[in-house]
Amino acid sequence: LLLDKGKATLYYPKVKQAQEYSLGQSADKGAAFVFPGFGQTGTEMRRDYELKVLGSESIGGQATTILELRPKSAKYAAQFPSIILWLDHQKWVPLQVRHNEASGDYQIAKFTNIKINAGVPGSVFSLKLPKDVTVAKGSF
Repeated sequence: LLLDKGKATLYYPKVKQAQEYSLGQSADKGAAFVFPGFGQTGTEMRRDYELKVLGSESIGGQATTILELRPKSAKYAAQFPSIILWLDHQKWVPLQVRHNEASGDYQIAKFTNIKINAGVPGSVFSLKLPKDVTVAKGSF
């Protein structure tokens, strides 16, 4: 997944497909929706989501609190009615995010080797897709 210049690109190398979404004028909100819990304050989270604590669980030996987020925006809720976050008890950032789709399908992103405020080279923001990849376009 690459978020850059007002668009999000999700690349699936095994099926040679990419999905490109225009985030439009709400690029910050779109990025926050894709990666809730990163760089947002509690006030911003409560503004954008109905929050519910589901419990706790250990992931890779790390204690987490599990939160359910229900988007307040009808636009986002139509795509993902709920999002589940597993928040690391030490850094208070997500170790795992599950986007539940209205169809019953879901996507899970797992984060490892998390570094807070580390330098990031500019090359990270460049996604070079192979020529045989099919790109579907959409918008959030």
